[in-house]
Order: sequence, then C-alpha cells, then structure tokens
Amino acid sequence: MQLLAELALTEPDHARLESLLAQHPHLCNLVFRQLNSAAHANLVRPISSLREAIQLLGTQRLTSMAAALSLSRNDPVQRLQLRQVVIRAGVCRQIAKRLKDINESTAFTLGLLSLIGQVEGESMQSMIGSIPLADEVKQALLTREGSLGKLLLLVERFERGELERLSAKIIALLNEDYLAAVAWAETLLSETR
Repeated sequence: MQLLAELALTEPDHARLESLLAQHPHLCNLVFRQLNSAAHANLVRPISSLREAIQLLGTQRLTSMAAALSLSRNDPVQRLQLRQVVIRAGVCRQIAKRLKDINESTAFTLGLLSLIGQVEGESMQSMIGSIPLADEVKQALLTREGSLGKLLLLVERFERGELERLSAKIIALLNEDYLAAVAWAETLLSETR
C-alpha cells in the first residue's frame, strides 16, 4: 500500500520508490522483465540499477503493475526472506558509499538481484537472461567478476562469517555497514506491517 501511495504522488521520490519496491522481489523481477519487452525494444543501453528501471518504466506503468500484483498475488514472500533481501541490498549500498568506483544505486540493485532468483525459485542464469542489465551487473551476479563482483563476494563472505582474511578495520567497517542496513531495513519493513 505504501508503494501505491508513493506512486500516487504528483512527483514521487525515486529513492523512496526504490526502497519500497525492494520489499517486493516479485514486482522487482517483473519491472526488470518489462524493460525486456517489445515496448522497450528501443532501449538505448542496458540498465544498471533499480532506480534507472523505475525511471525508464515510468510511474504510471509501475502503478498499474503494483496494483495488479497486489490484487492477484495472495502468497506474500515470507518476512524472513524479504528481510534478508532488503538487508543485503542495504549492506551493498552502505559499502558502496565508501567506494569511489561503485554507484550506490547500482550496488543496492546488485544486492537485491543477488537474492531475488532464490526468493522467486528461479535460477540466476534464467533471471539474468530476461532482464536488460548492464554487463558489469550481469558478470557480478553470474561470475562475481569486476568491482561489483568483489563487492558481492565480500557481502556473501560477511554473511557466512568468513572473515579470517580481513583486517580488524575492515571487519569493523562491515559491522557498521551491516548495522546501518539492518536499522534501515527494520524501519522500512515496520512501516509496511
């Protein structure tokens, strides 16, 4: 409902839309797939973030999709899975804030997409094949290559507690980023309960 309310505004806040949309992995998947449809065949370049996808798709189309999905989908994603998706996306964004070569929005989208396939029960290869993503994002998701791939690997290692090769300073920064992402996610998710 909050997503629909934000979409109803004359000038919705794209950062807030991105955050609200991240709580609906199935809808995110549909947004990316929509950009791969014939209606967007003239897409000049691949996209690299959820925010870009929102801008390209437009709030009118996104509103229609969100409304249709909320009316037709009676099996919401379990809170635990949703929390994990939102936290990972938030951690990726927090880490990117400290880096010069990674866009925060792209990092957020990377974290989001890295778990959507799992939540949706779809292989990463299949999901990636149906979304017009920038090559660097695809490579990061499929092979963990490039700076985005290294970011995702770092987050996955952190989640698994594989920290033995990291300095105490890096671990402290990751803990800060994780706690900030959890606080953000809890606030976001509590607003939708």
